[in-house]
Amino acid sequence: MDRAGDASRLIEVPVQYATRSIDAAVLERFGRDAARVPRGAVEATLTACLSTSIDERLGEVEAPTLVVAGAHDAIFPPAVLRQAVLGPLPHARLAVLDCGHEIPAEAPQELAALIEAFLAGAAAGAGRAAAGAGRTRAGAGA
Repeated sequence: MDRAGDASRLIEVPVQYATRSIDAAVLERFGRDAARVPRGAVEATLTACLSTSIDERLGEVEAPTLVVAGAHDAIFPPAVLRQAVLGPLPHARLAVLDCGHEIPAEAPQELAALIEAFLAGAAAGAGRAAAGAGRTRAGAGA
């Protein structure tokens, strides 16, 4: 199906991967914005996604990482994310929301709360690490 440039037909894309209703205004904005993206840009993005592997680099990530899955996501189910993404990430945690693939559109408040809590925890952890490093330096010089 050719949907390029057709906002009303582009709205069908996120709807087919969602398991919860999506606010009509969000869908309209998605369709309008998606219709403005040149077809070549979409094709190049899809080609890059399908031909690029990040597997070998995931283990290099040292930062705390939040991976969010939709419990009913048919594209990236939680089991796949758990094995392929969480497995290699040394400091990752998985949060599963009751939705499909379109997490930000299906569960915006829940996603925002997860991110906010994760960032607050990461900031607190960074503050504790910095304070601990400061004590270590002070203690080493004493």
